[in-house]
Amino acid sequence: MRRWPIILFVAALLALGLATCASATPTPAATPTPAGPGTPRDLEALTIHDRLSIQLTWQPGSGTATSYLVQRSSEGDAGAWTGIAEVTATRTGHIDSDGLEDGQRYWYRVLARDADHTSQPSNVVSAVATDLPSPTRTP
Repeated sequence: MRRWPIILFVAALLALGLATCASATPTPAATPTPAGPGTPRDLEALTIHDRLSIQLTWQPGSGTATSYLVQRSSEGDAGAWTGIAEVTATRTGHIDSDGLEDGQRYWYRVLARDADHTSQPSNVVSAVATDLPSPTRTP
């Protein structure tokens, strides 16, 4: 049985565009959607004694952040969150001193933003605001 005439006939049809082969047309790769800004990480909170302030620092996530939204809760990490500041993406820290009460614990988290997206929140940290002087070390 000769297969050459059939193979040549099919090749001619393919060359003329009169037939198609399923494997001849590759499936285009899916276009990735923009991920937006990466989640800020390694958030830390430090009580600033004598000033009734809490200093926050974090590391930027990957991506296209243009700003960071700093949120605070006085009800714990499962409580209601309030935006207290939005800082440019060139900053990775904020000092919270607005409306803090002496002896009150506050919880914080940070979200990255760009023009179209907001990241997942960072880790949650807490600190107690105090206007007491810094503890001193004794020799």
